Amino acid sequence: MLKSGKNIIQLVIALAVLSVFVLFVLSNEERFQRNGEKDTESYGQQLAPYLWDVNVETAQEYVEAVGKQNNFHYVEVHHSDGELFVKNAMVEADEGLDGLMRAMGLMRESHFLSPIEYQGREIGVIKTARDNKNIYTYMYMLPVAVLLFTVILLFRTLVKDRNMRTDMELDLNESRHRLHAVMAGTPVIVFSMDQSGVFLKCDGKGLSKIGHESSQFTGKSVEECQGELPITLEDFKKAMDGKIFSRVRKAGSHSFETCYFPLMREERQIGVTGVSTDITTILDAVAQLREKDSELDQEMQLAREAHQSIMSTEVPSVDGLEIGMLFRPSLAVGGDVVRFHTGGGSSIGVTICDIRGHGVAAALVSAAFIYKLDELLGDYRDDFGALYTELNQHVNRYFPADRYAAAATVRVDVEAKQLHYVTGSKEPVVLIRANGKVERLLEPTSVLGSVMNSDYEEKCVSLESGDHILLYTDGLYDVQDAQGLELNRQQMIKWVQAGLGAEPQEVVDQVYRRAAEFSVNGKFRDDVAAVLIKIQ
Repeated sequence: MLKSGKNIIQLVIALAVLSVFVLFVLSNEERFQRNGEKDTESYGQQLAPYLWDVNVETAQEYVEAVGKQNNFHYVEVHHSDGELFVKNAMVEADEGLDGLMRAMGLMRESHFLSPIEYQGREIGVIKTARDNKNIYTYMYMLPVAVLLFTVILLFRTLVKDRNMRTDMELDLNESRHRLHAVMAGTPVIVFSMDQSGVFLKCDGKGLSKIGHESSQFTGKSVEECQGELPITLEDFKKAMDGKIFSRVRKAGSHSFETCYFPLMREERQIGVTGVSTDITTILDAVAQLREKDSELDQEMQLAREAHQSIMSTEVPSVDGLEIGMLFRPSLAVGGDVVRFHTGGGSSIGVTICDIRGHGVAAALVSAAFIYKLDELLGDYRDDFGALYTELNQHVNRYFPADRYAAAATVRVDVEAKQLHYVTGSKEPVVLIRANGKVERLLEPTSVLGSVMNSDYEEKCVSLESGDHILLYTDGLYDVQDAQGLELNRQQMIKWVQAGLGAEPQEVVDQVYRRAAEFSVNGKFRDDVAAVLIKIQ
């Protein structure tokens, strides 16, 4: 912006100088033309008596005299009937500067014509020619114009530099006052030392923090002051090697961070300068924060252990089934639930639930959900529809308003080869048939706790050997890559299908790893839970 403005000003000055030069040229050309016409008319009137008396000899002498004076190098006088009276033509040499100018077209010949009158009658006409040598004047004037332009720019630059120096001095004084004000109110020590380690300056409010006065150490060597200042001989020697660094050292009961810089003059190191800042308060605050963090870590560890004991996510062993389970809270504890429960005989039940949110708050709600689930399973183990109706009313009535529970419960009857299920979630129970067909088992019901009087119904489908049952929470695919592309449910299920040749535990672990690799930072935004059951 500033550079563009400067160029515009220079362009305006150049145009102004050029305009003056052009006006001078036009004015000079007009004066040359006017003088030529006036001189031609004057010579014609002087020749009038000779033309009237037909005095050819005297008239010829006159026109030759005009030529010798170099006013006109060509003169012709004609009678009124066009007959030539006298003529004088001087041959112009094509050598020298004039010849060069004519060859380049810079010097041109101007012609003039004027009637001759005598005693009130027009008796003839005079024709003249003269070289226009104004180019020499312009050649002299052009350097003058350039010089004028240069002088104007130089004057402007000098004025600008003077103003800039004035502004810089004002800014420097203001900065100096600010620095003094900061030093007066900030616990720092500003110092400089010569090559031998003698303090040239040692000042600042930081000295009063350790019981010393301002300038007390000026003129003393750093070796003499060791132990009294946070500045040491070892650090001085390192700084004299041209290194820029910082050190934290104690002086009395205070801790200082000292930054060292080489002191240079004309590319030669002549000493060391630096500043020491009292960071005692900062270090104390950091120590207290670390202590609090340690206490919090201990509390979180206790919470994690308590949460894991409540979750009881140990995978049961059931004849005729292979089970893989994944449970990864995004923080130390989380709101996802995986609960195995016996269904009697050769059946096994599983409930998977995603409490909205994550962290400690969601973990507390999930513990309450597990407690209520275990209580109701005693009455509704064989009627999942009634179980979810009761659970929904309990969550709606007693859980925080924003803590919904997205859940699904299944019971696998190995002998009967049947799957009983109920859903209160937007995520389906996924049944992957042995032939590769994928069935989404999802009933049009609301999430637990969202609608008070929702009814839920247990459904049943038949199973075959080689079928797989997948239950999961949305945290498993709630990730995005570096370009912002979101992983989706369909892609996650394709990953499960691709690995079905392995054991269920290996499959869910592999899907988790692939989702982590897909994520921009390898982390998950939500808790992750999944159960994969294979029918043998």
